[in-house]
Amino acid sequence: MQVAVCGGRGFVGQVLCTRLAGKGHQVSVLSRETLDYGDDAAVLAALQDKDALVYLGGILHERGGQRFDDVHHHLPVRLLQLAAQSAIGDFLHMSALGVSAHAPSRYLQSKWAGERALMAQGKALGVRVVAMRPSVIFAGHDGFFHLFARYLRYAPLMPLPCAQAQFQPVAVEDVADAFVWALESSVDQTAFELGGTERLTLHEAVQRICKTNGWKRWIIPLSERLSRWQGRLGGMLRAPFDHDNYLSMQVPNITEEMPWLQMGIVPRAIHIPYLNGRD
Repeated sequence: MQVAVCGGRGFVGQVLCTRLAGKGHQVSVLSRETLDYGDDAAVLAALQDKDALVYLGGILHERGGQRFDDVHHHLPVRLLQLAAQSAIGDFLHMSALGVSAHAPSRYLQSKWAGERALMAQGKALGVRVVAMRPSVIFAGHDGFFHLFARYLRYAPLMPLPCAQAQFQPVAVEDVADAFVWALESSVDQTAFELGGTERLTLHEAVQRICKTNGWKRWIIPLSERLSRWQGRLGGMLRAPFDHDNYLSMQVPNITEEMPWLQMGIVPRAIHIPYLNGRD
């Protein structure tokens, strides 16, 4: 198949593109650096002769003019409409675990709105839409374990907000394989929740990072009130943890669904990064 991947330069996109090419598919990587998503003619030209479009776009913070609703809802819906004009039959979408109309954070609400709109538009336009809702995704240089590990390597202590927040980390390879399976399957207008083999609280995850690397660190779990205030302060300072992240972490990032057997995928165990040298 001829597959266009929006966000193919990200850490999920790179693995997915490799997986697709390994299965014999022809891959075109689309990104903001190479394509003006606001130019319909340019997008239609990029989608010409493609069979499928994969949308991996997502942001964790509203910065630099980027807004949750634009990236998670309006842009993918518009791309779906342009894909339909290009006679593309399949649209695969990156959603998130914990999405709902009543979720506490704008991140989760916007992901839900985008997913629901895509399903409705896909049905109306005759485009098959499949969404994936992964928990936090781990890889060699991810934004979860590796982010904490880089901080902990030098910090003797860590004030930890939302220490009891729950996660079910899933390997980037498994997420990529799930997308490939969806592309090659006949499932339609549905979303799959993707969780890994183990559930961890944020506190347990940080402790495991320290144990793996042989570090002795003082981890200070913050109260709910202090966690909330750290989120507000982080937003003002443009830190990795802001108030919307705090709100997202009020929703357990875990799932009872395990679609791996249906997909023919054996999920990988959690891999904690070992930081050494100049990593």
